[in-house]
Amino acid sequence: MNARTRQEQFQAAATEYIETHGPADRTTIAAWAYRNKRIAPDEMDIIQLIAEEMSQAMCQEKHIDPQGRKVRSKYAVRRKVKNEWGVWKQTYLWENFDTIDEASMHIHMADRRRHIVGICQQVKNDMDSFNENRTPAKPVEFEFDFNPDIQDASAPSSHPDFPDDEEQEPV
Repeated sequence: MNARTRQEQFQAAATEYIETHGPADRTTIAAWAYRNKRIAPDEMDIIQLIAEEMSQAMCQEKHIDPQGRKVRSKYAVRRKVKNEWGVWKQTYLWENFDTIDEASMHIHMADRRRHIVGICQQVKNDMDSFNENRTPAKPVEFEFDFNPDIQDASAPSSHPDFPDDEEQEPV
């Protein structure tokens, strides 16, 4: 008998929930899977959850630079380190804005760019597949030139009463 991987267990639980109850957000599906014993957390799950929340908190920590820009205060830098058994492992080490060196910042920015490209490639694949296989009346189109968006976001706010995007209520 072939045991399912953890990811397959999550996928099966999500599929079961959606087929039984219909569309739902991830928290609803996770709560159902936990309460119905489809998924049982172990100590490593809990540590990983805390690590994920820690990572998100560090990503969101910002400060204002001398030019008035809101910038990250912490950066994840890909490194190879030896684990407790002496085996080399790739991981991300977090560094502070005030102490990160130039080489580490180059590594961080290259990784962020690679991540953005990966997201754009997946969006293009999804869009092309939808347009080719679902044949919508009006094809879904997406512009991948972000320069106008970056220019708009970099421009000073034209009205001080409009809050930043992150302060707005979710839709």
